Amino acid sequence: MRLANFAAAIVFSVAILYVSFVGAGPLPALGPAFNPGTGAWTMAFDASIGRETQHLAGLQQPVRITLDRDGTAHIVAQTDHDLFLAVGYVHARFRLFQMDLLRRQGEGRLSEVVGKKALDSDRFELQLGLLRTAEQEWNGQPGPSARARMAILAYTQGVNDRIAQAEFLHQLPAMFTLLGYQPKPWTPIDSLVVKGDMTQTLNFTDTPLVMALLAKSLGPDLVSAWFPVLPPNPQSPYDPGPYPTQPKVAPLPAPHISGAEAVAAADVYQRLASLPAGLVATGGASNNWAVAGSRSASGGALLAGDPHLHLTLPAIWYQVTMDSPGYHVAGVSIPGTPVVLIGHNQHIAWSLTDAQNQQTFYYSEVEDAAHPGQYLWNGSWRRYDTASYQIPVRGGPTERGARPDDDGVVGGQHPFAGPGRAARRRPGRRLAAVSRCAAWLVYADPQLRLRG
Repeated sequence: MRLANFAAAIVFSVAILYVSFVGAGPLPALGPAFNPGTGAWTMAFDASIGRETQHLAGLQQPVRITLDRDGTAHIVAQTDHDLFLAVGYVHARFRLFQMDLLRRQGEGRLSEVVGKKALDSDRFELQLGLLRTAEQEWNGQPGPSARARMAILAYTQGVNDRIAQAEFLHQLPAMFTLLGYQPKPWTPIDSLVVKGDMTQTLNFTDTPLVMALLAKSLGPDLVSAWFPVLPPNPQSPYDPGPYPTQPKVAPLPAPHISGAEAVAAADVYQRLASLPAGLVATGGASNNWAVAGSRSASGGALLAGDPHLHLTLPAIWYQVTMDSPGYHVAGVSIPGTPVVLIGHNQHIAWSLTDAQNQQTFYYSEVEDAAHPGQYLWNGSWRRYDTASYQIPVRGGPTERGARPDDDGVVGGQHPFAGPGRAARRRPGRRLAAVSRCAAWLVYADPQLRLRG
């Protein structure tokens, strides 16, 4: 009996050691986390930061970074390039694991580090196409402006400078050690994917599907009465006039939904409902307001905006002040992107709010068994473009598949294509210019113009 117990203890000990240093399936090797020199407890090295001098290869001139008691980074640079490089370095210094998860989610690469439980998320993101949209935006024409390209490239350099430094000093965030992987170098496309993540968080909704099902069940008249396009208490975020002439605008009536379209909508709705939480925007609200200087105690105008993002740990925001010859900005940024999304400069303030305008569109495509792999477009049959993908899965075989790659995505046995090109392939090129402008000019076209 003693011999059997001894043998069992040996087998158990060997198994524990094997799993600790090699891993098993999706379970990472945990041995490195207990290394006395580079283990998980080194994650507290940034808890108290003293005076440091860092030498980064990409810097053109010295940069000063000061952290206040609240953790806000104050960055003063002698060139605009160095300013954005420093922002990338600071983001990676304090939020690298968060940044890596954001890009992995948008690029469909979570399964590579957490296993098959993330496959549904990865399949959906590859079908939605944030990665290929970011690639098209970066590599396409006209692409980012010269100033935006400079900012993103400098930011990327700063992130990679910190990754290289952290790897050399064994100071990567503890979660990398616990999960047993090293972060890959940051790329400009990663930053555009993070921007796409935020667009998806606020704008990818199933509202059109829900409204289609309600219209089929209750009838368009009742749905229009219960869910009016215009509220009973009209509110205008602009001067409502009176103006010399006022156009007569009325909302269109609710469209007729056929039985086949209702079945297709229900099918896609169920597929979206089965996705992991957070991939589809549900509910939510937002608010914003402004006060004229004539009505404030200080005599200055007041601006408030609240996009009502998800509560996360760490928070999605990173507070920073940025000073260089071309920028004097204070506000909050999102780790993974180089700009201040909500903030102010010496002239103006800007903010964001979720206006809940519909930016996800679904289209009913006509297919026919006589034309497999095609759909009807302007009276002729058009073949779906397809793109193959591979999803590395930790502890399992690589997932392979193909997806349609047209103006949108195709989901469901009853094909619905969407969201449309206008919703997810609209490049965001103006935010960097906002940080530098001195006044707003809004024209009736109604494109927003900036005057620097």
